[in-house]
Amino acid sequence: MNKNKIIMEVVERMNARIETGAKGTGFQDREDVKQDIHMRLVKVAHDMDVISFWTFKQNFEKNTENG
Repeated sequence: MNKNKIIMEVVERMNARIETGAKGTGFQDREDVKQDIHMRLVKVAHDMDVISFWTFKQNFEKNTENG
């Protein structure tokens, strides 16, 4: 799957939560807060590695054994 498509999907799925969270800030700062969250979300999504379910499962099991 195209990484840009994945990033856009993550942003679209999180947009409602970002809107809700931004309502807790002052009106004048709201757009800045939303933009900052979107930028951070894009950076995190871009830096993530796309892995298969089985790799995720294996990593999860390894981490829960050590945790």
